[in-house]
Amino acid sequence: MIIKPPKYKIENVDEMNPFLMSITSSDNHWMFISSNGALTAGREKADHALFPYITDNLIHHSLNTTGPSTNIDLEIAGKTIAWRPFNLNKKKGAIRNLYKDAIGDTVLFEENFLPFELNFKRQWFTSKEFGFIMRISIQNYSNKTVSMKIEDGLKNILPSGLDVQTQQSLSNLSNAYKHSEILDGSGIAIYSLGSLIMDRPDPGESLTANTVWCRSNIQFSYSLSNHSTKDNSNLLTGEPGSYFVKSKIKLNPNETASWDIILNTNVDHSQITDLKKSVQLVKAKEINDSIRENNLELKKFVGSADGFQLSNSKNNDMHHTANVLFNIMRGGIFVDNYGIDKSDFSNFVKTRNIKTFKKHASLINKVSNENSLEDITTIGLKTGDQNLIRLCYEYLPITFGRRHGDPSRPWNQFHIKVNDHNEKYIYHHEGNWRDIFQNWEGLSISFPYALPSIISKFLNACTQDGYNPYRINKEGIDWEVVDVDDTWSHIGYWNDHQIIYLLKLLEMQWDIKPDFILDNLNNSIFSSSNVPYKIKTDKEIIKNPKETIFFDHDLHNLILQKIETFGTDARLVIKDEEVFHVTMIEKLLVLALTKISNFIPNGGIWMNTQRPEWNDANNALVGYGTSMVTLYYLRRYLVFLNKIINTSEVEILNISNLVSNWFDEVFSVLNDFNYLNGNPEPSPKAQKVFVENLQLAFFNYRKNVYDNTEVERKEITKQSIIDFNDIVLNVFDTTIKSNKRKNLYNAYNTFVFKDS
Repeated sequence: MIIKPPKYKIENVDEMNPFLMSITSSDNHWMFISSNGALTAGREKADHALFPYITDNLIHHSLNTTGPSTNIDLEIAGKTIAWRPFNLNKKKGAIRNLYKDAIGDTVLFEENFLPFELNFKRQWFTSKEFGFIMRISIQNYSNKTVSMKIEDGLKNILPSGLDVQTQQSLSNLSNAYKHSEILDGSGIAIYSLGSLIMDRPDPGESLTANTVWCRSNIQFSYSLSNHSTKDNSNLLTGEPGSYFVKSKIKLNPNETASWDIILNTNVDHSQITDLKKSVQLVKAKEINDSIRENNLELKKFVGSADGFQLSNSKNNDMHHTANVLFNIMRGGIFVDNYGIDKSDFSNFVKTRNIKTFKKHASLINKVSNENSLEDITTIGLKTGDQNLIRLCYEYLPITFGRRHGDPSRPWNQFHIKVNDHNEKYIYHHEGNWRDIFQNWEGLSISFPYALPSIISKFLNACTQDGYNPYRINKEGIDWEVVDVDDTWSHIGYWNDHQIIYLLKLLEMQWDIKPDFILDNLNNSIFSSSNVPYKIKTDKEIIKNPKETIFFDHDLHNLILQKIETFGTDARLVIKDEEVFHVTMIEKLLVLALTKISNFIPNGGIWMNTQRPEWNDANNALVGYGTSMVTLYYLRRYLVFLNKIINTSEVEILNISNLVSNWFDEVFSVLNDFNYLNGNPEPSPKAQKVFVENLQLAFFNYRKNVYDNTEVERKEITKQSIIDFNDIVLNVFDTTIKSNKRKNLYNAYNTFVFKDS
């Protein structure tokens, strides 16, 4: 019954320290499994788990308490020999191997018991229809008949309805609510809660269950426990449930016995009734066909993102496939090339901006499933409505993506939405900023005509003060909220997610179709996110650069209240009850001005927004660290910006009055800085004055942006932007030169402020 063994083999895997693997699926399955066999798994999200969702280290240690367990007693020459494949205590003469391949939707555990020429295999599969399949086979490749007693199954199966928080913090209490039952005559076990777990005097029924059943030609008995005292009970309450099949068999030479144990989550009464009617009729072929369909669908996803290659290195080919697979698991995939779903597009506009949806309801209703991304942006542009144009550009018919949560990152909560109960694709994306745009950069190589939507999503989500929210999703943006009772709660802005990520997208767009950039450079169709973080004054930042942001609870609550009547666009900057739109050149300038305003001569870009760059290992640099990495990228960004502006036929560009004033102030500070006149080593005092003036210019802008409802525009010549960028490049080049050491360049520096 083994469909096809995976290609990659690790021999003697138990001689390595256990490591974690993620088993993939084209549907909403998730499985995180240790190389020793312990696991957690479920569908859609961690709240729909089959086994406890615990951290990486705890999974490795849960081998004897959770997940697969196989006990085989061999009858050899009148003696009973206990064989426990993949148990903690390996039998002498046993060899353990692990098989997996690049597509990653199956994993095979193998144990060869050499003294008696027996082979044990345990392989995991996923199926959209059936759920998870654990396939077991025992082969006798000796020349003797072997009798054995088999007990195989799974321990610590969770009931449906037990969310992660309850499971992890109230696990002992939750045991009291656990109800495990084997339905008579079917071998189907259901795992549910006796009632909802809550502390209110209200009725609360738990209406779903997790299910486990077995398909085999072997006559098995079934048990909810591997304890002999409870073998005959079809009901188990008040403790964790298990599922075990038991039998005595004989294996002739070269004969194999096999069976499937099949698990599913969140099943309702009608589905259980249907399963009970059909369970005896399910053939091995049906299960295998379903497994193959899942595998082919996953290969389709990977193939559409150019995930398969053929070179003279099989290892490189496999690495490429795995890299693309995990890239689209985070960023998602366009399942119908650039085609859209009418219903999804309509719901997207309605969710984001209720007023715009009502205004253009008849037009939106004319959109069809035959339309493409380019079609709907054309439709939006014809209306001249800034809101509809922005939303049409930002729409992304992506599925399969999910936030990068796993037991090694338990703070990231994932939600896998692939299709609904009618097997229709659900278009959904979510992710941390740095991850999703990094993934979309790779995806854009395969889907280059989605770049305008991705770039629009990026620009529309950046704040007026030049930073980006922590997370984005289909509904818009999200941010971290201060929780004084949670030591992990923290807010701030990372610097590394912006300049280079946006630049790579813009460079690709420029090479493919520069018209999108040139046509929208002076087009006011871009928004700004209204993250309720307020950066402190220039003097406060200099005094304590580690604590520079406060959370505006009033603004946060106001935004959340407004979403119900306005749509999720309420998270954007609103002026006069409308989303405030600006030009692309303004968005590009603000990102540059923010970084330039935090420039430290000979040091780099000051990391003063309570977050590090690239990795939390850089936390120590927050406040007194400067990034040359961002400065190097910013230099490349400004050179590219000059190329765009020089190419544009528009001589006069429009930006907000407040941005214009900020631009002028920073320009003046740069012009006044004395080392531009030939002094490559300005005194510490001169540097301090320069930094203070840049910080003051930035604060003046922020103060007006945070408190002002001004919507006035101001004209700026493209030559003034080029002149500004040229001065910045000159300043940066001096700093870059000072950071060269033995043909290498510094990545980060530290500095201190002194009063004198």
